[in-house]
Amino acid sequence: MIAIARDLLAALMPPRCVVCGELSQDDASCCRECESALKAIESRPACPFCAVPLATGGASCTYCHGRSYYPYRRIVALGIFTGPLRQMVHHAKYHDRWTAAEVLAERLLQQPRVLDVLKNVDRIVPVPLHWRRQISRGYNQSDVLARALAKANRQAKVIHPLVRIRPTEMQVHLHSHDARHDNVQNAFAVVKPQALKGKRVLVVDDVMTTVATLKSVGRELRKAGVREMYAAVAAVADPRRRDFTAV
Repeated sequence: MIAIARDLLAALMPPRCVVCGELSQDDASCCRECESALKAIESRPACPFCAVPLATGGASCTYCHGRSYYPYRRIVALGIFTGPLRQMVHHAKYHDRWTAAEVLAERLLQQPRVLDVLKNVDRIVPVPLHWRRQISRGYNQSDVLARALAKANRQAKVIHPLVRIRPTEMQVHLHSHDARHDNVQNAFAVVKPQALKGKRVLVVDDVMTTVATLKSVGRELRKAGVREMYAAVAAVADPRRRDFTAV
């Protein structure tokens, strides 16, 4: 009976691509065209420390120079914020489609670099939204990502020790490094320091542009006594808006 019901549901509501909405095959989350484009984005060489794309595998990173961004030991991502990856993030962030965030997390978990980071942590902290934006959006896409990632490490508990204490402009609307830095300066506060002391933490966000948000979060977590810090994001955006074509 369960199999019959499943077949009937599939006939009435055939699976559609989470990116473009076209019909997908074999219950896949993406159609073949979008899947191919996503794999091309995900397979592009990237810095193992800061996740920024590299011209070739093994090339030196001109952004972090092989040292990541303090206080993070490593930052990992699916790829650059372009094409179908950009569309999926937008669906999750602006169009109330939390299932897109789940698909992003599933794809993150297919990357060895992400699994390498996950095995090193015992707490996962999603970057919080301001409470007003949380209410208007209905959910935090970073929290959806974090909870899905936690499934790969049962000892990595998702916690919420951090709050956004003032509303901030969305970073994508700001066009300079200084503006993005000032926008999130002192925007976060730790309310549960006892949950962080001595822990190895993975910070989760949807998009990294100038690292300003991650650094602001990292400073507060470091003050609370976090032992090691890593970050995972769905996508890395080029602050110059050229999709790193000059890399």
